[in-house]
Amino acid sequence: APTGFQNYCSGGEHALEEKPHTLSFEVQNSSSMP
Repeated sequence: APTGFQNYCSGGEHALEEKPHTLSFEVQNSSSMP
């Protein structure tokens, strides 16, 4: 059980850190579009 919880925590942290990056990428892509 503890292993699963740790994995979940790690995944959440990773997603949180990747969220802003993805958002910035999306905004840049939209700006690049005509």
